[in-house]
Amino acid sequence: QIVIGIGAGDDDTRRRRRDERRDLRHQAVADGEHEFTFTVTAEDEAASAIESAVEQAIGDGIRTGDIFSAKEGERKVNTSEMGAAIVERL
Repeated sequence: QIVIGIGAGDDDTRRRRRDERRDLRHQAVADGEHEFTFTVTAEDEAASAIESAVEQAIGDGIRTGDIFSAKEGERKVNTSEMGAAIVERL
């Protein structure tokens, strides 16, 4: 009886191919982790910068109508002006 299998080879060839596939999977996972880490880090840095700019604008007394309380040192602005103030602080 003769058995012919597609991709069949001796045990060493099958092990080598299996190991190559495993290595490729591990490399793909490592690449994905690196990309994910970079993306998350960049997003975290951007979010922190925006939060800091908002806090600075509020700390400088700039307020939109929804948070304006007419306390000394506060300046009431519209949303476009608040956005511009935040951008200036980035």
